Amino acid sequence: MDFISSANLLLLFLNFAFAVYQHRNDRIDPVSTEIANRVLNSFFIPFHQTLGRQLFHKIDRKNWIETKQVLDEFNTVFEESEDKYYFPELFILSFNHLSSYLNSDDLSDQEFRNLNSNYQTFSQHYFKAHNSFRKMVYLPKHGIQHQIWFKLYPNKLKFTFLFATLYIRTILVQSAIAVGVGIAALLLSLQLF
Repeated sequence: MDFISSANLLLLFLNFAFAVYQHRNDRIDPVSTEIANRVLNSFFIPFHQTLGRQLFHKIDRKNWIETKQVLDEFNTVFEESEDKYYFPELFILSFNHLSSYLNSDDLSDQEFRNLNSNYQTFSQHYFKAHNSFRKMVYLPKHGIQHQIWFKLYPNKLKFTFLFATLYIRTILVQSAIAVGVGIAALLLSLQLF
């Protein structure tokens, strides 16, 4: 296969990929985008600096009152809105389990353990739902770097896991690029000689 036919094959592939991408974008439902915008503006943006920055943190006696106030505010907005219909069922279930603790000021040690377990589950569903709605309006999802940057993890072990995952992904991507460049250089050198 000579260089020109290889270039034509590459251009054909790129043209096909662009056509698939364009077709996908043309099929996007404007109603979904409108709903996602409403949900983001009603729930996630107003609580970005409060609840969004407290996700995954361990709740203890020192921060329980502050966390409870934020969750109460979110609960009020959530219960009064008809847009809660668009949230995933697991999000709603995890929030219902968590909100059962909002009426208590003084919790036992066992209740704090249960509260933290429910809060971690809720945090996962909140983070996932937020990313899902962001995707609908073409915003990039918040990933591991976002979690590390804003300290959205419950303990040092989880931080280590997030950091290791990010490090491994970076190495794998760099390795794939290096292999791709090496293969391309090899093919090009074989065609030139």
